[in-house]
Amino acid sequence: MFLRGISIPCEKLKCDHNELKALLEFCTRNQLFSAVVTSVDKEINVQYKGVQLCFCPASVYAFATGAYTLSR
Repeated sequence: MFLRGISIPCEKLKCDHNELKALLEFCTRNQLFSAVVTSVDKEINVQYKGVQLCFCPASVYAFATGAYTLSR
């Protein structure tokens, strides 16, 4: 089963290390293998400590979430 973690905002990929640390701990504790991290304008995937971090522009994430919600 593929599970995804929570999203946290990051401004131009300069995240607060404590926020990423908390996210990674949350994913590890809950056996999640990936998480979405919203950014202002960057899109990149990073594998870190066994967790796939998907940095996604906040506007794209909001659009995808809204489209999914409305389709239900």
